[in-house]
Amino acid sequence: MYGSSLSLDAVEESRRCLGLEASAAVSFKAARIVILLIDDGIKLDKKLDIKCHEKVVPTVGRILQVEHVAHNILEKPDRISNKNFSDYIFMHALEVAQNFNLPMQIDTR
Repeated sequence: MYGSSLSLDAVEESRRCLGLEASAAVSFKAARIVILLIDDGIKLDKKLDIKCHEKVVPTVGRILQVEHVAHNILEKPDRISNKNFSDYIFMHALEVAQNFNLPMQIDTR
């Protein structure tokens, strides 16, 4: 993948020469990664959008994470303590995920 030299310097130089997109495409192909599921609701300072990921792997899908939906509705980071309300949000999030054919990640802690 990186030529005959397997040193860290050779890998870093190869990545610099190829650039982010080509380097990612080569790496994903070598690892036989053909699908990425992206939680694009999470807020990060350095994040590529779905379109960027579609350039490096054949299939990219979105994940609906219920915690982000609930947090945005309530505008506070605390856990939802009312079980009935939590169940209500979960059922509606599940319905949205199903209607838009989105996988759903559930944090059970």
